[in-house]
Amino acid sequence: MGNYSSGDITPLPTGVDDLEHVYDGTDITAVGSNDNSTYVEQTASGEYAVHMFKDTVTGSSVDLTWSGKSDLAPSESTVILQIYNVNSALWEDAPGPTSLNNTAAAGADFDLTSTISDTTNYLSGGVMTCRVYQNYQGEVKTNPGLLYGDELLVNGGFESGDPPDNWTVLTGEECTPSRVSDPHSGTYGLRLVRIDVTTFSVYQDATTTHGMRELEFCGKKDNVSLLYYAGSLYSGATAINHMGTAQATSYTKYNVSAAYNSTAIRAKLNGYKTTGTDGVFFDDVSMKRITNVSQHWDYVDTTVDGTFSVNLSPAGFDCCGMALRMDSKTNPKYFVQISLFHRLGTYRLQIWKIVNDVWTTSGSAIVLPETVVANKKLQVVVSGTSYAVTYGSTAVAGGPWTIDDAGINSNTICAKFASSLTAKVDNFHYPTP
Repeated sequence: MGNYSSGDITPLPTGVDDLEHVYDGTDITAVGSNDNSTYVEQTASGEYAVHMFKDTVTGSSVDLTWSGKSDLAPSESTVILQIYNVNSALWEDAPGPTSLNNTAAAGADFDLTSTISDTTNYLSGGVMTCRVYQNYQGEVKTNPGLLYGDELLVNGGFESGDPPDNWTVLTGEECTPSRVSDPHSGTYGLRLVRIDVTTFSVYQDATTTHGMRELEFCGKKDNVSLLYYAGSLYSGATAINHMGTAQATSYTKYNVSAAYNSTAIRAKLNGYKTTGTDGVFFDDVSMKRITNVSQHWDYVDTTVDGTFSVNLSPAGFDCCGMALRMDSKTNPKYFVQISLFHRLGTYRLQIWKIVNDVWTTSGSAIVLPETVVANKKLQVVVSGTSYAVTYGSTAVAGGPWTIDDAGINSNTICAKFASSLTAKVDNFHYPTP
């Protein structure tokens, strides 16, 4: 066996110097026997627990296997196997889906494995360096709460007018709107009754700035939804849907967060019924902009180029991801955001360029089935104006993306973000200066 060491440290080391505890003879014997009975322990609190292994490799390919366990469940904080690239002088995640574990329970034994098919870039004097680490900083939730701009909709509580003021029946989706004494809060709610169409709706147009928005409503009866989209275009609509058949007798609250690059926004309340005149009900409809600063936290100062990664587990309609090359921690107006969000029954990954607080997309949103998004690593490799994105273990099609702006290119602030504290956003890694 080679030279092994361990330590508790933050941030993760960028080089291959031995860690604070160098394995002694007893430690070497313990890890040399894969019997799941003897271990070398490394504690950590508010830091990373790291084990590093330097071994002589003689072949052109090599299989890596690490066996261990953790008292901090990998399902709460992922355990990751990495390998050091001597040519780029960077740590890389070992290839393959079994080179990390994000499912094991606390105290359960598990293996990390990987195959290096070509060792050329990973040997220095015939020695390969690997490490296994886990983040013991905990799931950082330091955001005190989202900060919102003004309410963008008028009479979202339907307290004014009958039929309610400021809401218009959409041509082709005719219905009879009325104010009813059946609210979720306040005195009144909205009832929509179909007129010879299966989809019927009312809408309200609003003007706002680019960026993240949170939309919510309360609804009851079957098949109610709220959409918001740019102008009169349905393509790209962000929807909150309750599409069931049960006749709900009480209101349910729904909300969603997503980014938009238009200043003209339409909020549309939909009902869908093939028969009957009992109608669908809405109340407490709201749309607000989420300020840039409140959607980002865990700010760090870092280098311009390198590999950034974070594990994401959105909860429901949350939006979460990373913001890179930010110009400010207090009022960012120039940065790149990579966000995962929910839209029309699927999760989507979108890359945004923000210049002077104006949001534009880089390519189309990448659609991801809901079954594949939970607890996956979002990784972005930044080199100059190039952004290559990987989600899970698969490179995102269409990339790498070129994002070039003088207000962005040299910024050194990055952060992870989420639109609510229910989203799990952890194991945030970034190149150190």
